[in-house]
Amino acid sequence: MRSRDERAATGRGERYERVVGVVTNEWNSARAAIEALCARVGVRESAKASTEDASDGAGHGDAFIARLLKSAGETLVGVDGGAGGKRKRGDDDDAVKETVEELEDGASTFDDEEREALVRSLRDKADETKARLAAVIDVIDGKFANDVDAEAKKRIDALEASRMKLKRDYDALSHAYLRDSGKVKELQGELDELEVQLAVTRRRLAIAKANGGDDTGETIEGLPKMATAEDARAAGAQIEAKAAAGDKGGADTPGRPGTPAGAQVSSTELTKLKGDVAELEAKVKHNEKTINDLTKEKTDMAIKLRALGDGQNFGRSRGEAAIKRLSSADARADELDARLTHVVKARDELEVRVRALSEKQDTSAAKEEQIKMLDIVQKENKVLKDENTRFKESYALFDQAKIDKAAAEARVKSLEQSATEKKTSKAADLEKEITALKEKLAAAEATAATANAALEEKQAEVMAFVEEIEAISGAYDEAQEQSNRLLGRIAKSEEAQNKAVSEKLVAQSAAKKFEDECERISETAAYYKRDLENAYARTQELEGQLAEATEAFTKMQQETSSNAEVTDRSKAQLSAMEKQIVDVRAKLNSSEQTVATLMQRSERELASLEAEKAARVKAESTAQALKKKCERLVREGGATDLQAEVDAYKHVLNCNVCQGERQKAVIITRCWHMFCEECVQKRIASRARKCPGCSLAFAESDVQRLYW
Repeated sequence: MRSRDERAATGRGERYERVVGVVTNEWNSARAAIEALCARVGVRESAKASTEDASDGAGHGDAFIARLLKSAGETLVGVDGGAGGKRKRGDDDDAVKETVEELEDGASTFDDEEREALVRSLRDKADETKARLAAVIDVIDGKFANDVDAEAKKRIDALEASRMKLKRDYDALSHAYLRDSGKVKELQGELDELEVQLAVTRRRLAIAKANGGDDTGETIEGLPKMATAEDARAAGAQIEAKAAAGDKGGADTPGRPGTPAGAQVSSTELTKLKGDVAELEAKVKHNEKTINDLTKEKTDMAIKLRALGDGQNFGRSRGEAAIKRLSSADARADELDARLTHVVKARDELEVRVRALSEKQDTSAAKEEQIKMLDIVQKENKVLKDENTRFKESYALFDQAKIDKAAAEARVKSLEQSATEKKTSKAADLEKEITALKEKLAAAEATAATANAALEEKQAEVMAFVEEIEAISGAYDEAQEQSNRLLGRIAKSEEAQNKAVSEKLVAQSAAKKFEDECERISETAAYYKRDLENAYARTQELEGQLAEATEAFTKMQQETSSNAEVTDRSKAQLSAMEKQIVDVRAKLNSSEQTVATLMQRSERELASLEAEKAARVKAESTAQALKKKCERLVREGGATDLQAEVDAYKHVLNCNVCQGERQKAVIITRCWHMFCEECVQKRIASRARKCPGCSLAFAESDVQRLYW
């Protein structure tokens, strides 16, 4: 008998645990709906009210049952009205305490109908809570969905368009910067190469101008070999040797010195040449004086020999003309010597200026200066060429005078022959006079021969000077060509350098523009980041305010349900706060929303896990209490009451549709009603998908397996 009572008590305890599990599931589903609503409106501390409510039943043995009975207290008032009298709304706490005490000490007077009413009241309360929360969500969504979604979408689209535009601008600027950087590097390399080539050319030009290219063996490609100081000294030595040979009255006059093209005369050698020219001028003057004396003597002789014939007078006049032309030639030689000195000096100055200009930094001024020097050199060359032409013409006249002199001498000889023929017919005094005249004529001829030798020597020297002038003119022409080529090269290098500098400036400006644009984009990004941070902070603040307002609104609605004016004002404040939250939340990033959602989900799961743990602990404590109660009932012999309670639990456990043929095995999560699997599957197969208990439509996915 005792064993049967224990088994009955055990079955009763299991059925009681199943009932508690059903109630727990219903309550958890209600809490999940409440958490969903809190997540929608931004309330993070959803369990605050539950904690405050639970504190009322802290003195009881099972706080979880107290919470459930307190939530269903209003319904229990109507159910228990016949047995214990009607309970007022203010007596809910006392009723809950009494019910909990009855369940704990085993003195509960609930029958089967009351227990079913309790379960139904809990389910109805859960359904009502979920329906109310769903209605709140629908109202909020219906009120703010259109405006909030449109404004948020518009704001998000604007931000996305701005972000894409900034990204495109940044990519374009990055591409332009990389392209310009590569081009700047190439131009910089070309500019460096041109600068190196220009420096090498200038250095080689300076070396060539200083050393003439013979000492080092270096010459500039495309330029002729320049004359050196050794060439000028060799030419001066030849002239001195020739002058010394003329003073000694040696043999034949040496040939023209081989003066190289482009000879350059130093200042010392020029001074020496000037001294030689002065000495030659003195000799020429002495010879002119001697010639003048001889001319006078010839004039006296002509007067005395007028009787010899007009031919002798004509020859004498031609000789005087030749002597005058010789004098003019000497004067022209002096003028050419002075011109040569001036040209050499100008050439040295031009070389110094060209060398200085090649080292100048300002290329445009150097170019203009070189052009001016080239004009000066061209003018000097033209003057020298004209002088050379006139000098050649004067030498041609001098040669003609020599020819005329030879003709005059031939005429004199013919006259002498005629005089010899007439000698026999002349008197003895005439012979003496003729002899004296012959002696004088011989002396004059000797003097004329000496003058002719000096004249030939002077002519050779003048020709040497002419050749040297021609060589200098050729050197100037070559220097002019060389300067033109160098100016062309310098102009090309300057043009390339200016082009590279301009491109470099353009690239630098583009790079500067790109840096400014990047800085502007960075500032814009920082501004948007600060705006998002401020919006997030404002959202947090408003969410806290909304949580407080929601809690205050809930309490106010419970405490002052009859006060419509206060309720309307609270609703207006709540709507204003919700609108501010929606306006600010539109600025938040999707990643932050995802993180917040994940955090809320984790909090809900943690709360659910804690609730399940608490329910398990409470169920275990309840099972222990029931076990104690069963033991007490066995000791006291209350098998009839225990059997009645077991039958009631069986009725609750069995399916209501098939009238207890099968146990409840599935639950519809839409309304949280439980039935056997066969009954639910029949409705699914017949497409009559409505709950048999409340006629609420459900889907196949809403049917979940239930394990006891």
